[in-house]
Amino acid sequence: MKIKDVKIRKATKKDKDRILELFNSDPNLTCNNELKHKEYHITEYLTNPLNKIFVVEEDKKVIGVILGQFWKKAKYVYLDDLIIDKKYRKRGIATKLIKHMEILAKKQGMNLIFGFSEVNNKKTHKLLRKLNYKKGKKFLFFSKELK
Repeated sequence: MKIKDVKIRKATKKDKDRILELFNSDPNLTCNNELKHKEYHITEYLTNPLNKIFVVEEDKKVIGVILGQFWKKAKYVYLDDLIIDKKYRKRGIATKLIKHMEILAKKQGMNLIFGFSEVNNKKTHKLLRKLNYKKGKKFLFFSKELK
């Protein structure tokens, strides 16, 4: 199925609940299945000037989101999260979001864009290879929830 009329726009506070829902819909986004995004995480993503967060809408419904950290002095962008609602996948929407981020990065003078993907997330690996991203070294992710 091809993309209908989708719109990419900067995320706003009114999108917070839907973004949280999308981020928690896929365990690949936390690198630890026990971790979940919290409302305050989304608030930080939306308000921290380091972050650029965009949503994609179809028929006025948010169906995807991308989050990037723009490190201006170091001139790189870290693609932090990308998620498309499961019902809307395989339509080129993720490609469209990544390309949107790349264009913005170039306009802001960035010279590198990178991100991480869970080792078993073959769909993301395929997408990034298709977009000419080079595979890097493998890392292990460690986390500890502070209480």
